[in-house]
Amino acid sequence: MDTLSRILFILQSNNIEQKELCDFLQISNSVFSDWKSGRNKSYKKRISEIAQFLNVSADYLLGNTDTPASAEETDKKRELLNRIARMDEGQLKQLSDFADYLIDKKK
Repeated sequence: MDTLSRILFILQSNNIEQKELCDFLQISNSVFSDWKSGRNKSYKKRISEIAQFLNVSADYLLGNTDTPASAEETDKKRELLNRIARMDEGQLKQLSDFADYLIDKKK
């Protein structure tokens, strides 16, 4: 999937209107239409802004990864894993039980 396809997919799957992205980027709808038709590829210069708006990583938009997590999400997960790695067996059991509780509560 190319960059523009990923942008369009995220917009559609999150029910985000094209106009919202255009407003955020301060571009006209016609510029966005030109992107979709292939007449203009200026979106490539705006990848970091688009990623910020869509809350995904620029690497995801560029096709360098299939994980859409933002850099902030990735950092939070890495920090959590580092904290888990320092836990003893009893703490891990408590964490596992709490995770089960949270998952069951969400259902």
